[in-house]
Amino acid sequence: MGNITGIIDGIDNQDETADEVIKQLTMLRAYAVEKAKNATTQIEESIRLSGDDERKRVPVDVIIRSKSEEHVFHSESSNIGTAVRKSISNFMGIADDGDTFVNGISGLVDGALDTMLGAGHGMSSEMRDYFIVPTEYGMTRYDTYLYTYGVNTSALTQVCQSVVVGVMFESIVDLSKISFPTFMQIYKLQLVKMGVSVQDQKPLLDLAENTFLRIVPKEKIRPSAESVISILPASKFVK
Repeated sequence: MGNITGIIDGIDNQDETADEVIKQLTMLRAYAVEKAKNATTQIEESIRLSGDDERKRVPVDVIIRSKSEEHVFHSESSNIGTAVRKSISNFMGIADDGDTFVNGISGLVDGALDTMLGAGHGMSSEMRDYFIVPTEYGMTRYDTYLYTYGVNTSALTQVCQSVVVGVMFESIVDLSKISFPTFMQIYKLQLVKMGVSVQDQKPLLDLAENTFLRIVPKEKIRPSAESVISILPASKFVK
């Protein structure tokens, strides 16, 4: 897995096919960059509308930053998982030393990438997801986007088999726009999806709960279904 520009720079100009390969790789790079720009615009719009009544996504207060990368993948590459993990950990600012969230997000992205890269020549695939990570001062939402395209041009297949476009956003969750029970359920399902064991889930759930309750005043927390039933007259529920 390598940067497209780096692949172009590394081509032997003495090769008789070099000019054609460079030309097609340059076109491929332009296509990948445009794909990343379009994905960035779509994700920004999706995040902006995430808290409305129709979309029902975890709401965002502000977008902090984003990044995009365009790479080519060769079938002989064996370190794609390492590259994905390093890219994600660098963006999140978390050392890749066994961190639960780096491992979980990287594992899901790496697994999706393996499936997408196996789609075949001339085929394209894309994946979009987001993850919530608790921090000392709040909750951070990481949006991820992947796009792959299987190269089917004979002049390029010796150099690369697939183009990979990745986009990642970091945003702050607006906890005032989501109920506590709903947030905790979404967060728990995410931990399960990331493959976190039941034993390891508890401290992470406790951290998320403590963070939520510390940030959102109690009077602004929407009551759970159980508390609503307990404060309403029984006659309202018994026929």
